Amino acid sequence: GYNETEAGVSFTSVLNAELQVGATVNIESIYADAKTQGLFVIKEVKFEGDTHGTPWYTKCLCLGEKQNGSQ
Repeated sequence: GYNETEAGVSFTSVLNAELQVGATVNIESIYADAKTQGLFVIKEVKFEGDTHGTPWYTKCLCLGEKQNGSQ
């Protein structure tokens, strides 16, 4: 899942320990008429579940740190 907010971008992925605060992620998303593309710095990470059950997600919030690209 992916959501763009006024402050930045939030997204959910499968459980991934490499997604940590301070990591840079490349987001390319086209949804309806909205397009977000560029490098973002993760500001908040929440892990849900574990590798032996469900759910097993990583939720990230990237606050206002778009490095390049355009919306």
